Amino acid sequence: MKWRQSERIILLYLSDAMFQMVPKRCFDGPAQLAAFLEHVETIGRA
Repeated sequence: MKWRQSERIILLYLSDAMFQMVPKRCFDGPAQLAAFLEHVETIGRA
């Protein structure tokens, strides 16, 4: 699994043809977003 982020969204690539889009606005604040990104960092990066 790979991932990427922009200013407004995080894309979690499940395969070469599928991805999950996570809007950053759905997090309660910077601390929650940072915790999520810390977890995602363990996955790898596109």
